[in-house]
Amino acid sequence: SDLPFTPFPLVNTIIATGDNADPLSQTFSDTVFAIEKPFVPTTTTLDISWKVQTDSFTVSGTDTTWFAEEDETYSYNITVRNTGTLTATNVLLRDVLPDSVLNAGDTLSFAIGDLLPSASETVTVNPTVVSDLPFAPFPLVNTIITTGDNADPLSQTFSDTVFAIEKPFVPTTTTLDISWKVQTDSFTVSGTDTTWFAEEDETYSYEITIRNTGTLTATNVQLRDILPDSVLNAGDTLSFAIGDLLPSASSTISVNPTVVSDLPFAPFPLVNTIIATGDNADPLTQTFTDTVFAIEKPFGPTDIIVITTVSTDTFIVDNGDTTWFAFPGDSVCFKITVRNNGPEIASNVILTNFLPDSLFGATFGSGDTLVFNFGNMPAPSDTTVEFCAVVADSLPFYPYPLDNDVILIADNGGPVTASDTVYALEPPPVLTDISVTQFVETDSFTVENSDTTWYVARGETFTYRLKVTNERDVIAEDVVLVDYFPPILSIISGSINPPFGVLNGDSIKWDLGDFSPNETRILSFDATVPTNMPQGENLLTNRVVVQATNQDPLTLANNFAEFSVLNIVPPFREGCEFFTLDFNVFEPQNGLPLGINFELEYSREATLELLDISGYRVTTLYREVFDPGINRREWDGTTENGLQVGSGTYIVTLKTFDSKLICWKKVIIRR
Repeated sequence: SDLPFTPFPLVNTIIATGDNADPLSQTFSDTVFAIEKPFVPTTTTLDISWKVQTDSFTVSGTDTTWFAEEDETYSYNITVRNTGTLTATNVLLRDVLPDSVLNAGDTLSFAIGDLLPSASETVTVNPTVVSDLPFAPFPLVNTIITTGDNADPLSQTFSDTVFAIEKPFVPTTTTLDISWKVQTDSFTVSGTDTTWFAEEDETYSYEITIRNTGTLTATNVQLRDILPDSVLNAGDTLSFAIGDLLPSASSTISVNPTVVSDLPFAPFPLVNTIIATGDNADPLTQTFTDTVFAIEKPFGPTDIIVITTVSTDTFIVDNGDTTWFAFPGDSVCFKITVRNNGPEIASNVILTNFLPDSLFGATFGSGDTLVFNFGNMPAPSDTTVEFCAVVADSLPFYPYPLDNDVILIADNGGPVTASDTVYALEPPPVLTDISVTQFVETDSFTVENSDTTWYVARGETFTYRLKVTNERDVIAEDVVLVDYFPPILSIISGSINPPFGVLNGDSIKWDLGDFSPNETRILSFDATVPTNMPQGENLLTNRVVVQATNQDPLTLANNFAEFSVLNIVPPFREGCEFFTLDFNVFEPQNGLPLGINFELEYSREATLELLDISGYRVTTLYREVFDPGINRREWDGTTENGLQVGSGTYIVTLKTFDSKLICWKKVIIRR
């Protein structure tokens, strides 16, 4: 039963022998071929087929794709067929329902029983797609399993797919569209936009069209028109019952409002608000607005005039005619009267004022144009405009005409023109008062009855200071100062301040330029007293004069100044036998007195005094009768009144009462 291969030769060998056979052994062979036993089946095969039926499908070549909508119940047939030669016994069919159908995931079982060879059995299934797919298209995969006791294989599986899709939108509402068409006598067009105007008392018309732009019949359509302000019956609502409107059907309403005669302002927007409703409209309420602009009714011709007057501080009158003048910086005032003599209201009255060059105001400049809009002026009526301006500081020539021109115009009157002229005159010269004072700085002075006398010593250098002041609130032009100093003095040129002063012989000249209003400047220079000044009192007088090109001739008294200092050279005599001081530099704070030593031939009355460098007596040290021979006196650095003598250069003198002997020594006191 288990051939090594087939056909397998079965060779029989037969041998015959006999004692007296010839040959003794006779051999014979023959063959039978062994073949495999014919197959007798013990199992059968099952085949599954699937046929679906939906309302929607697509075909691509030989492939069909099936679709089922949400909530749709579709059907399919499952056929199991015995394709074997034996009867299939105890056949069972199971259908695993897909997700997203009702009873999703359940398994339907069908007991088919026995199936003869080539016999088949068909089962019909009717699943329903759920209404809320997780996504779409969603694959509904059916898995079908068949089993049989003698099926080979024991379990046969088959799957196929229907794609679940969303249910198409079925509208339950419709849409309403409102259009508006107006008709007035006046309008403007800008590109594709039209602006409509209606005058006061004008009746204009417009049509309102309501159209059903949806796919369902619009039911119980209502149209309301809210009338705008400033028409008769302003604010009222007009209601229109349209009823039902078939798809694409429309209904038109005509309205004829009248503009009131007294608009609050113009142009006044007449805004129509139109509201459409329907039981199944989406949205339930549809609103539309559009606007007509109400304008004033044009007025008939009227008579308008303009009257201009001007005023300045300077004018002349000749035979009843007035000519007006103004100086630079003066104020010029204009008064303009606009009058409507009637008989109609003057509409949109505008006054335009063309200012002349070289006039300036707080809110306008030279050559500006001023525009005044008076709106509507009843008849008769007038109104006035007043304004002032200032003449420029500088003008091209004199007299310079300042022409002020006006134009008056209204929608139903004019134009009317008027003009006024003011002549700008050359300004009178502006005068100033320039003054000069002077003072010096020296180390010595005396005061008597509020008069101060200043002293200088031989060889001393001191400072002259000159104060120049513009006493008025105007510019002092081209100021010149000349200082005539005593010819005996030596001037230190490097000390002249400002340095552009010119030293010329016995004078110094400064060209100081312009002085601002109330400006003050200080000038100075240093002078040195010669060492060979003659004995006695030498009065050194300095004279200065200042002048401006616009100097007021009535105030020349303060343009000149004199100042004197006094140089005193004592008539010292030679002949003292002996006269010395302990110190050339005396420092009283060190506690040592200043020793004064001198020798007299005989006893005589004399005075020891302390003079400053100018020869002024500071204090008397001793006044007595001194012994003949060597005398010594000491001084502690104070005056007769106990006051300390300050630092400086001083002269200690010895003088007899008959003035026949005067001796002196210089000492420097340093504190």
